[in-house]
Amino acid sequence: MVKFIYFCNLNPCNYNMLDKKNLVYLVFSLLILFSIVLSIINFTKNSQNEILVADTQRLFNEFKMTKETKKTGDVIINKMKYRLDSLYFELKNAKTETSKSQIVRFIESERSNSESFNNNYSAQETAKIMERLKYYIKEYSISKNYHIILGFKNEGDILFFDNQKDVTEDLLKYANKKYEGFN
Repeated sequence: MVKFIYFCNLNPCNYNMLDKKNLVYLVFSLLILFSIVLSIINFTKNSQNEILVADTQRLFNEFKMTKETKKTGDVIINKMKYRLDSLYFELKNAKTETSKSQIVRFIESERSNSESFNNNYSAQETAKIMERLKYYIKEYSISKNYHIILGFKNEGDILFFDNQKDVTEDLLKYANKKYEGFN
């Protein structure tokens, strides 16, 4: 057996004093420590530990899903306006009081339906658009290894930021490509 000499309290000791169980624990502990240190170095080296910003109003307004939803809503609202205009024309040309009162009820009903549709459609579609945008923002952040992107509207919420930290344009391109089905 080979004997290793090292100093324990300035007295020569042999290898047998360090039993095999403790040696295994020591080696295992050193490997774990080494792995943790490498992981920390790799994390700090690869992560973007900076705070970025994005104009949420611009993201929402220029997102293709928003534009398509607005077009669809405008078509429906224009049909409702046309229907109301037709009813006003009929009211103007109505001959009897009975038909006038009936048309007025239709106008009130159509106006109420139009307002209700406009409010509900806007709220529901905005929620859908924001949900989709948040999903794309999360994907974008993960793909770029970003940890924080702050949203602002017209620079009102953030007092100052370097324009190089604004990822609005890049994020908008990413979201629109994802929405169109491109990876």
